[in-house]
Amino acid sequence: MLLGIVALLFSGCKKEWTAELDGDAPRLFRPSMKGALVATGNYIDVAWQESEGAGGYKVEVSVDTFKTVAKSIDVVDTTAGTVDDLLWEQLYQVRVTTLHPTDAAKNSRPADFGEIKTPRFPTIVINPVSSDAGVNRILFKWKNEGDVVTTVKVFQATAESTPETLVQTIVLTPQNISDAWVLIENLKAATAYRVALYSGEKFRGENSYTTKDPLSGEIIDLSKENPASVDLGDVISNASSGATILLKKGATYEISTAVNFSKSVTVMSEDNPLIKLKAQLSISGVSNFGITANSTIAKLAFVDLEIFSNDAAGKYIFNPNTMATIDLFSFENCIIHDVRGVTRYRGGITVGQQTFSNCIIYNIGGYAVLTVDDNKSAVNNFILENSTVYNADAFLASKNNASGLYKIEHVTFYRAPLSGRNFIDFDGTKNTIAGGLTIAGVIFGDPKTTDVNATNKTLGGVRINPSTQVTGGGNYRTADFTWKEASDLIPLSTLDYSKKSTDLFTDPDAGNFKIKDNGFAGKDSAGDPRWRP
Repeated sequence: MLLGIVALLFSGCKKEWTAELDGDAPRLFRPSMKGALVATGNYIDVAWQESEGAGGYKVEVSVDTFKTVAKSIDVVDTTAGTVDDLLWEQLYQVRVTTLHPTDAAKNSRPADFGEIKTPRFPTIVINPVSSDAGVNRILFKWKNEGDVVTTVKVFQATAESTPETLVQTIVLTPQNISDAWVLIENLKAATAYRVALYSGEKFRGENSYTTKDPLSGEIIDLSKENPASVDLGDVISNASSGATILLKKGATYEISTAVNFSKSVTVMSEDNPLIKLKAQLSISGVSNFGITANSTIAKLAFVDLEIFSNDAAGKYIFNPNTMATIDLFSFENCIIHDVRGVTRYRGGITVGQQTFSNCIIYNIGGYAVLTVDDNKSAVNNFILENSTVYNADAFLASKNNASGLYKIEHVTFYRAPLSGRNFIDFDGTKNTIAGGLTIAGVIFGDPKTTDVNATNKTLGGVRINPSTQVTGGGNYRTADFTWKEASDLIPLSTLDYSKKSTDLFTDPDAGNFKIKDNGFAGKDSAGDPRWRP
């Protein structure tokens, strides 16, 4: 038995280190990573365990998974190094090689240490939100700190192989400087731009934008009308298929009579960047929006709206119970709150793709952000991206299979879901997502609990048919969060943040998830991007 164990151990070691042991000149072993990669400026700090027989080490970084090497350094007499003078806001891959003191043929194979993104250039320019870019204009904002700003330059981005073009130079007026913003107009639709800020010749920062696609089809502009006189149900009923309905920003539209959708429609706030408040849809006199029976809808979209109800315990945004098909159902740049559930499907509804992008969703009851509540209905593809979900009893549940792909990327969760529940539940383990489930760049904060003094708060991961491929990475959990262990749960891969949610976020109970701990390893890569420092 002893001989067998020794042989097995030798076999396992030999398999692991085949690359080092093969050939006429056995190589040194690859170094092992020590701690996490750190990038607090335009440089990367990396550390590793000492390798026996090493005469030094080579640290290399790449932006194209080592098709090319962007920069390298040699390190002697230590097991840590810093790669300086890198690009700002650039994702780098890192590898380290152990160097033999006399024979390069015996250098180790490169050890892959993963990747890390350098932070944004220290700047007074304010991160953009999706509403800052319109069809033909950009709202560019900054903070008045240090030298007085003087000029904004607008460059049109082109293909990588050709230089960008300077299309506007704006000399800032005293009013622009006092406002700390300028509206850049007369731009092309659906075009990428870079906008840079200067104090004289001194560069102060920049943002990249892409202007929106021009509106097409029937445009119903209600932004100049009194919201109290608008019957949104009638407007939608009389609109042509594919119509876009523009609502007045800052105005509230009371939904007091039934609103049923039977055709492709986009409902959105007017394109006015100087008004911060979105158009508001208040579900007050009805229980939810509806879908007309046997409808076939190519696209149903809600853009730049605030949508809520006056009964968080009993009302929904959508709660159809009928046969219908929706190819694409999207919420973009929306604030959704105070409902029992956002979208609940029964009776034979089939949604090809449901998307929430750049949204803030909070005060949600037990019917979650998405619930497929019978095996006649289905949501075949689902995306939640660049969004925040907080104070929600549940997040995602389905009683049917999905034929496509589910993705949850760059999302901040706090007090969501309720402690003891599962993050995602596909009716036990009998249902599956055929195209797989991806969860990446997510921050899991303190779960919700009915007992504010509770200390034993746990959350189940993914309960689904084990044939479903679950992938992802770059996820973090705070110290006040614990995954529940159970045989029917697929655990999620998360990195540990050693402090509580209140140490990471500025004021989470008030809905402010701005990251205040600059030592947090995921500050530039995880969670809703709007909260990154």
